[in-house]
Amino acid sequence: MTNNKIKIIFLRSPRHIWPILNESDNFLVPLSYPTLAAYLRKYIPGIEIIIIDAPALKMGWKSLEVRLSALQPDILAIGEKTVYCHESFKAFEMARRVVPQIINIAGGVMYSSLPKWTLNHCRAIDYIVLFEGEETLLELIVTLEHGGDPKSIKGLALRDEAGKPYLTPARPLIENLDSLPMPAYDLAGLENYKPFGKLWPRAITVQRSRGCLNNCNFCSWRIQEGRPELKNDHYITHQAYRTKSVERMVAEIEWLYQDFGVRYLFWVDG
Repeated sequence: MTNNKIKIIFLRSPRHIWPILNESDNFLVPLSYPTLAAYLRKYIPGIEIIIIDAPALKMGWKSLEVRLSALQPDILAIGEKTVYCHESFKAFEMARRVVPQIINIAGGVMYSSLPKWTLNHCRAIDYIVLFEGEETLLELIVTLEHGGDPKSIKGLALRDEAGKPYLTPARPLIENLDSLPMPAYDLAGLENYKPFGKLWPRAITVQRSRGCLNNCNFCSWRIQEGRPELKNDHYITHQAYRTKSVERMVAEIEWLYQDFGVRYLFWVDG
């Protein structure tokens, strides 16, 4: 990857909607995408970031293929829930077909939980950013841009020279959440969400804390936002809890209220 200007797409792939109250109540802003986008934008000057939420845009597979072909991104990044992992596999495979030189990066709870399984079942995925993504994704992009060795990056899953899954050591958590930039809501297309919702009309996702005070073994929040440890060549996570300050969270709410006209907040804390 040697472009002077890197182009990355964060994608939520097409899927069937759930039979909730109405079509508008099916999808909330995928907060991880504007959060990661803001972090990359802060540290990589000139990076071009596009967020495509296919369900919110009513974009099907054929339209997505046309869009990817037209945009020709350097990187496709998808973070996904378990129930939709096969849709993301299909999107990664489509991207590799349409843009052969693309770098496909997976993330989120599904792929952090089963990184080896994921790399074995979807050959189109090049890297998995494990657990908390900001620092790892940034370092991966910078390393690839300068021809470095991704194996030196903490918190990453990839394939070794023999094509077998390889896990790097765990990355420490970001302890000071106030150090993170405001999420890039300007890239999220807020007007596409909940225009006639009944459960949460025009709701925007916000998050004050990461992790949880408890350590329930069935919970995906603990897996994704807990404290990771590489042990015996597989990852486990431990209880961890961090919060933004009251002042930072109030500033974020006021910013959403004044600059984006948001009146309904959907809290996604664990």
